[in-house]
Amino acid sequence: SLWRGKFLERTVTDHDYWDFKSDEMFLLGMFSLLDAILGIPMADALAFLPLDERRKKALRGEGTTEYAPFVSLMLAFEERDETNLEKTLRELNLEPEAMRRLHCEAGAWASSILEIGQGA
Repeated sequence: SLWRGKFLERTVTDHDYWDFKSDEMFLLGMFSLLDAILGIPMADALAFLPLDERRKKALRGEGTTEYAPFVSLMLAFEERDETNLEKTLRELNLEPEAMRRLHCEAGAWASSILEIGQGA
């Protein structure tokens, strides 16, 4: 979830033509695995969070909101779904190589945080 959060945060920070707040996108990425972390359905996990319905819909994978393409982008990277990845990158007008690099950097950042937490 750290990787996802940093990836979304950096995506909107590096592409400031969207009106997304980087800290909110970080939380969206972090919360995207809340169901797995808590071991309960996503709808149940989200019921107690003070998120607006658009963000909740994106996290549940329901309908289309302005956040849904970013969730799709995260998943396409993780699942190595090149078809969906290319489609989503085109829809968001993002340069593929720059986004691949950003995704790797976000992963490295998340790994470094976890290493610090383990006393490495």
